[in-house]
Amino acid sequence: MSVIGDDAANVGVLTSTAAALATLGVGRSTASPDHADHADQGAQAGHADHADAITLIDFTPVDHRYTAVHAELGAVLPGLRRWSATHCLERIESLADLVRKRHADDAYTMTSIADCRVLILNGLHRCRELDSSPKGYGAAGVGVPLSHLLEQGSEVGVFVIATIDRNGLRRVHRDILNQFGIVLTRRYSDSFDDRVSALIGRPTARLRDGQAVLVDDGSQTRLRPYGIPPPGWLKAFGETLP
Repeated sequence: MSVIGDDAANVGVLTSTAAALATLGVGRSTASPDHADHADQGAQAGHADHADAITLIDFTPVDHRYTAVHAELGAVLPGLRRWSATHCLERIESLADLVRKRHADDAYTMTSIADCRVLILNGLHRCRELDSSPKGYGAAGVGVPLSHLLEQGSEVGVFVIATIDRNGLRRVHRDILNQFGIVLTRRYSDSFDDRVSALIGRPTARLRDGQAVLVDDGSQTRLRPYGIPPPGWLKAFGETLP
């Protein structure tokens, strides 16, 4: 799923998504505190396991809104891992390898929610190397394994959620944007609506302020996404979960 909006709106969607994942039990495994945030640490080798159920690669600056809610999200999702942009290629390739391994195993089936992996790309438009097609001759960089995840991941329980600023759509090649099966977007002025409407196949001008449209395989649903909850809400919510 791609989430198109400004930073505050996108972080609101991320927090509500995290709450939904937590209620399903994804990322609720107990994690060691010293592994909870890899934003400023070196990458560690190893295959994905339950403790790495949710990987968040944060391309936004440290003063953006996500940082303020990250600690509380960790209380709701102990399996959450946060990585800086420095490690994006390594982490995405690791998940792409997991997808290939699962596809290669003819006997593989999803047996429990614990088998799910979720990759969250916060501020994807800030990632370099995504302005060219991952399908072109000699294609390389982050776009290649990301494209594989978007094409093949959902079939074997690996899902991608990306937030993109409306001003940054032009920095992500259309061949990548079009691979997101679900798009959540807000209402935009005409100057931005041409780019967004081309992506989702319909204009956003009819949406009201605060309203969004969720487009999934041609169908559309209007909704009002949750905003960023007040401090303490996520922690209290996490305490109500088993």
